[in-house]
Amino acid sequence: LALCVVGAQTAGAQVIPPPADLSQESFVDAFQALFDHHSVRYPFTGHKAIDWQGLYDNHMPAIAAAQVAQDTASFRMTVRRFIHSFPDGHVRVSGEFSALYLPEIGGGFGLTLVDRDDGAVVASRVRPGSPAALAGIRRGAVVAQWDGRPIEGAIAGTDIIWEGQPPATSSSRRLARLRRLVRAPLDATVSVGFANPGQPMATGTLVAVDDSLTSWEQTRFTIFGTDGRPEFVPDDLFEPVRYEMLPSGYGYIRSTILIEVDEFGNVTGTYENIVADLVAAIEAFNAAQAPGVVVDIRGNPGGFDALAAVFGGLFYDHVEVYEHASFYDESAGDFVVQPEYSLNLEPQAAYYGGPVVCLVDPGTASSAEGVAAAIQRLPYGRVVGIRGTNGSFGLTGWETLMPGDIAVSFPLGRSLDGEMRIQLDSDGELRGGVEPDSWVAMDSDAIEELYGANLDIVLAHAERVLDGLSAAEIPDSRLPTRARLLGGYPN
Repeated sequence: LALCVVGAQTAGAQVIPPPADLSQESFVDAFQALFDHHSVRYPFTGHKAIDWQGLYDNHMPAIAAAQVAQDTASFRMTVRRFIHSFPDGHVRVSGEFSALYLPEIGGGFGLTLVDRDDGAVVASRVRPGSPAALAGIRRGAVVAQWDGRPIEGAIAGTDIIWEGQPPATSSSRRLARLRRLVRAPLDATVSVGFANPGQPMATGTLVAVDDSLTSWEQTRFTIFGTDGRPEFVPDDLFEPVRYEMLPSGYGYIRSTILIEVDEFGNVTGTYENIVADLVAAIEAFNAAQAPGVVVDIRGNPGGFDALAAVFGGLFYDHVEVYEHASFYDESAGDFVVQPEYSLNLEPQAAYYGGPVVCLVDPGTASSAEGVAAAIQRLPYGRVVGIRGTNGSFGLTGWETLMPGDIAVSFPLGRSLDGEMRIQLDSDGELRGGVEPDSWVAMDSDAIEELYGANLDIVLAHAERVLDGLSAAEIPDSRLPTRARLLGGYPN
């Protein structure tokens, strides 16, 4: 979560950083040093059922072979496969990989796929004039076969190594496989069995063309690009908080990132401006007597834990634990809670006590997941989404430079709840993150609205959830004035 927890001393323990620069070491020595450090200090070995010895046995022979052959590309690919063995969005490799991934995924068919709630895999986008369109595939078509195989078998067999960060949950892994299936080398052919809405099954042959990675980018669900680097929209960095009153009368906050940057895009390490904007939003909602608030943190990659705790605290009139932080202690040979890093949810300069709905998706990651969890814990808080959050909530700080012009990063610590249990990070069965209290349906109508008409069906669903929250559930003292005067919330 936190961007930096550099070397602080607490309770006799010290946060031990990983090796900072192994770039001048041999391939074998660099990988060995990386392994030796993180196999002991990775915070979630047991929680995620990581078999470190098995990973070493699987990857070190290829590392050694790359060293003998002085094959940098093979070294880079092996490190990438090692990193993608961890279901953890905070375990990443970054560098320029285009020469390696373009031959594999540089071709597209003009098609993207999505799961429908009834289990069917359907076409969500079909680019006009594309191979998919020329084969007769239309949006909403059920895709039943891919290259002679049942669609589920084809999806399960995809290689998702080119995700910008390893998917941490089963939901994100599914998204990664769906987006990878429709990418191929240039000129590759695939036969597709499909049925357009109201039509019988048909078969078409598609040839992959150069589409500048269009379908790959359309389906990206985190800010991390294929090279493992975050790719920010400038407005999201320079205007990280936006708020307004919706036509429905509800307040709306859009939070895109939990850090501040200066005019040059450098992280400042402070967040007073964001807090001021959040406070101003709450004050505006209270002044307008808004009967409910929508907090939109879809795609928010996180930032500072302390800011997330302040954000959540805007909706709290009491103190609760946000997190305890646990780091590896050399002397204890184990992870130890370091109290100086503990954070609480507590009342802030502004307070909203009515219903609040939080919008999430798999791009809601790290500290942003803490905001969603804080809202979900409220008696009058709900989380809404098509899918849950990223499931990567470890405490991060440094990256290690490796040979081959790549860098790797691992989380350093665990975030623990009030019962000292690991919170939100996905487990060995890919369960984790914040799941919606109210799921947005993905039926044929929703797919047409979302991908055809470009409607925000998640926000619309959130407003219906707010509509359904009854004033009878909420003590009168917590209701905004307008809701008390109206005798409740609209149903």
